Amino acid sequence: MRELVWRLLVFLTCMQLALAAWARAEEPNVTVKFAEKSELNIALDGRPISRPTPLTGLPDIKPRTFEYKPGRSLFVFAMPGTSAAARPAAVFIHGGGFHSGTPDLFFPHARYYAARGFVGISVGYRLAPEGGATFTPFDCVADVRSAVRWLRAHAAKLGVDPRRIALLGDSTGGLLAAATALLPGLDAPDDDLAVSPRPDALVLYNPVIDTTPPDGWNLRAWGEAVAARSADLSPIDHVGPGAPPTLVIHGTSDTVTPFAWSERFVAAMRAAGNRVRLERLEGKHHAFIVPGYGDDATLAKALRLTDEFLRERKMLNKEPSHEQ
Repeated sequence: MRELVWRLLVFLTCMQLALAAWARAEEPNVTVKFAEKSELNIALDGRPISRPTPLTGLPDIKPRTFEYKPGRSLFVFAMPGTSAAARPAAVFIHGGGFHSGTPDLFFPHARYYAARGFVGISVGYRLAPEGGATFTPFDCVADVRSAVRWLRAHAAKLGVDPRRIALLGDSTGGLLAAATALLPGLDAPDDDLAVSPRPDALVLYNPVIDTTPPDGWNLRAWGEAVAARSADLSPIDHVGPGAPPTLVIHGTSDTVTPFAWSERFVAAMRAAGNRVRLERLEGKHHAFIVPGYGDDATLAKALRLTDEFLRERKMLNKEPSHEQ
């Protein structure tokens, strides 16, 4: 009898494990999720990565999805049961050369800032495949400008303070963030231009900040007509007074977006009388802010520098909870 009971328990346990595995298989195929051991599983360029990062141990906040244009969405993270007072927004723009990348690369960062009192947001925008005639990098800029306008117009609905919106971008996402803050005229024709897309703070991680020949990011992959307008897309060519306070974090060994670009951009910002700070990461490479691309200590340092900057802007009160 005891053996029969034991066999029955084993059978039920196996069935439970099988059902759990089946349920997991039926879940949507998302790129980012938190595993049992607080490890971040994230696919970058098709490479699975699973190891602890400074963005582990976060509340499992599920994103709410809002379309700001048909087929283009904001993924919004907010802690449930928090104060009804309007909160600052940390809005992340992923990179990927304008032609790749997905918003879920920055879901962990949005969760991190949601846990710290922000509304954390990751922006989806149209991608512009190289050689394709449908969309170009100019459309990517228009989308991000539309997204910030939509956020500001619907701030009350989302619990966001429309005067405390921080825009944070990595690589070409850095260009999209800077272009949203600095460039004139790259707007969707159906946007309400009475609503400003200008963020209240700007954080740029190894940004593409120059698209002009001969040394800037080459736009010829989208055709000669786009390349001929390279200065229209180049943030460094549109620096003037009144830019939002800006933090630039860049690795000195970056071979994708040269550190010298950020040095020139910061010099132009200072010459125009803007508040700007450049944090150099000695010997570090590109995309250090994306989990799995660089080392954990650099990611943690970049988060801490971002925290300090946002605290200076009166957007953040809590002390950092990650380890450096």
